[in-house]
Amino acid sequence: MPESALTFQEKLALYSAPTLIGMKTASLFRIQKKDIPDYEECLHYFNQQFKKYGIQICILQENKSSVLLYIYESASLVHILSNPLVWDILKPFHYPNQDLTKVLEHLRKRLLEDEFPHEIGLFLGYPLYDVIHFMNKSCKCKLIGHWKVYCNVKNTQKTFYKYNCCTKMVQKRISNGESIFRLIERSMTAS
Repeated sequence: MPESALTFQEKLALYSAPTLIGMKTASLFRIQKKDIPDYEECLHYFNQQFKKYGIQICILQENKSSVLLYIYESASLVHILSNPLVWDILKPFHYPNQDLTKVLEHLRKRLLEDEFPHEIGLFLGYPLYDVIHFMNKSCKCKLIGHWKVYCNVKNTQKTFYKYNCCTKMVQKRISNGESIFRLIERSMTAS
């Protein structure tokens, strides 16, 4: 186990609990290299462990001081990307309609071109209509939480509440010594 594995696990609990527990397709967060100097070892270790759950972590962007991590549930992301309406949005940005690896490589390139390409909401599992409205700025935002909400405010508030409760629960269990892997297993057997 890498030296910083517990610190890395705490970051995962804080920034990606709903993804790890199966409530959300993906999460995106930045870590500082000074906080987790062996981040590459941590990525390898956690990817090896997460493989059996269909979860992966990859680096989308890296600079001298930090790394932008993308953690996702593969089957859920593939399902989103199989939607023709999603491809109508991605096509103008020249995403390859091929395997997931090539699509994520293109997303990395888009992050180099644009600090925060608006289509990234699709990769995070945000509702399609909210992503479309955000990209087109076609109407006024009605709520800001885990993402900007343009429609379905009441249901989205419930979703945000569930995500927040999930994060608190996962953080509490991690701080009490439970491993993230045990939490994932428990959530899989509960569903």
